[in-house]
Amino acid sequence: MTPPSHLLFYYLWIAPHVLLVIILALLLKRKIFSKFPVFTAYIAFSLTSFVALFLVGHFHAQYFKSYSLAGGIYAALRFGIVCEIFASVFANHAALHNVQRPLFRWTAVSFLIIAFSLAVYSHPSNTDSTWFSLHVLERSVNIVLCGLILSLFLLSSYLRLTWTRFVFAMALGMGILCSLELATTAMRAQVGYSAHLTLDLFDMATYHCCVLIWLFYLLTPERRPASIPDNVPDNDLEAWNHELESLLTR
Repeated sequence: MTPPSHLLFYYLWIAPHVLLVIILALLLKRKIFSKFPVFTAYIAFSLTSFVALFLVGHFHAQYFKSYSLAGGIYAALRFGIVCEIFASVFANHAALHNVQRPLFRWTAVSFLIIAFSLAVYSHPSNTDSTWFSLHVLERSVNIVLCGLILSLFLLSSYLRLTWTRFVFAMALGMGILCSLELATTAMRAQVGYSAHLTLDLFDMATYHCCVLIWLFYLLTPERRPASIPDNVPDNDLEAWNHELESLLTR
């Protein structure tokens, strides 16, 4: 690793976690953690795992075990964050409240089938079989997460659902992170160590950008509409519910 690459590597590794400290402080100070406990746990775990992986970074065997364990926890927390996003988007819509969990469940199952099918037909090429299996697993997780987030964006656009700024930031950052990680994990599973440093730098730069997105939306005040109607006319509500029922029964 050349000196410039070495400096860039450590900057992209350390800088996002410095920003995460600020994000965590804002979440706690503004009591946002009570509404999004999984996202807060994700930020806290990111800081904890960064310290742990930094300390064991010079010991390959311990690093692989720690990285694998952290990857499993990251995957679980990311699914939890997507659940929080679904719940927040659907919270103000009574017609969607009852279909939130079935919609999440069946969308996840559909993309899990796609991920499993791709994993079955994946074959290692010039790479360590252990790392290959880990990257295929990461790719499968990211396929499901990307599918869930994309489905939520499409459904929200179709039904014109409203998002709060921070929920949108969570979804946008997580969508960018998972989609670009999906691309790099697919390449890692095939090219192995030949492009190891380049893909690492790309992943770290992506994560840095996503952290900046979360921080920006946290620091930007929520915009309030100029006027909010006191109630929704019954005829409009019935038409909206009818449209939703028609969509879900197709």
